[in-house]
Amino acid sequence: MCGATASYGFGGNDLWIIKTDSQGNMIWNKTFGGTGNERCYSMGVTDDGGYIFVVCKDIDSDSGTMEDTWIIKTDDIGNAEWKFQIEEEGIQHPSSMMITDDGGYIIAGRTGDMNDKNADGYMLKVSSFHNQRPNKPDMPVGPSKGKTGRDYTFSTNAVTDPDGDTIQLMWDWGDGNYSELLDTTEATYTWSYEDNFEVRVMAIDENGGESDWSDPLSISMPKNKPYINAPFLRFLENHPYMFPLLRQLLKL
Repeated sequence: MCGATASYGFGGNDLWIIKTDSQGNMIWNKTFGGTGNERCYSMGVTDDGGYIFVVCKDIDSDSGTMEDTWIIKTDDIGNAEWKFQIEEEGIQHPSSMMITDDGGYIIAGRTGDMNDKNADGYMLKVSSFHNQRPNKPDMPVGPSKGKTGRDYTFSTNAVTDPDGDTIQLMWDWGDGNYSELLDTTEATYTWSYEDNFEVRVMAIDENGGESDWSDPLSISMPKNKPYINAPFLRFLENHPYMFPLLRQLLKL
């Protein structure tokens, strides 16, 4: 099934795909999106056991000026094999999709605001297309500890693609934020609050095929403890019921 979520993913309302068993128990879920709002309007099961989704990208309720038609093909566990987006001027708002006998896809929609009498219908035929996903990046290399408000740089290996496609990298900083698509194997980030985070990186090829996320690198932003001299610290440790607020601050 497909829908939208604002609780996961990349910002705004993202496409949310959920696979369940026959009892309704979730097997896996995936999100796709950008900083805007995405909504799924049609889906189907492909001949290879994967899935095809037709999405309105950067949607503004049921009308607006930014909507694009976005087609996403995944494998049987929801990994994106390719994406195709119509980015012409104005609105390209999809409504429905069917899989054709030749293995391609036909999409119907409109080219303007639903209340605009000058809006037109459109039909789009997409041919069958096979794209291999990029290889999984290595675990990021970088610091394991840091402080908020400071820049930290991380790197990974030069990722290859089975089809020889151009590769870009996207970083997950573990705090709900993601990088833009980058052409280099290094990225720099600054955390704004203290916590433990996991940094991951994904490779995306020129056709939108996505690799598996790398294994995560853990980084902690520990809270700074106030300076306290050793004799008084030993005094606190030997008198566990005194100064409870100070003990909580020092995490004794």
